[in-house]
Amino acid sequence: MDNDSECFLRAEATLGSAAKYKNIYAYGRHRASAAAWWINGDIYYGAHGFSEPGRMIVDFKEQTTLEAAYHKLTQNNPFNLAMENYRGDNLARRAFEEIGDFLGLACANIINLLDPEAIVSAAAVMARPIYFCPN
Repeated sequence: MDNDSECFLRAEATLGSAAKYKNIYAYGRHRASAAAWWINGDIYYGAHGFSEPGRMIVDFKEQTTLEAAYHKLTQNNPFNLAMENYRGDNLARRAFEEIGDFLGLACANIINLLDPEAIVSAAAVMARPIYFCPN
């Protein structure tokens, strides 16, 4: 049985816009650590059954993981933060910018380590998936 990230990736890799790729990394949902990797027609589960980037350290000075930074910046409520940002709140905008910096760092690490053809991102506050193809 797959988790929601793996199901999302399987759908995008077989039926979605990422169907033309053989090596895809997907992340997102309601927390920063959910992810999955598609390689050569199937999900790669790794040696321990998961491949989630949430344990990746994104702030070496504070030894902060991606998951911890995400929860701290969203205050465990990304939807409310998105609504505050939509209303023009500068603190919410800056929180999203910092989250974007951390996710960008995580994606750069994933690209350098795994060399995927595409990264597919989805989250609870997004209307549709975002596709990023590093090549």
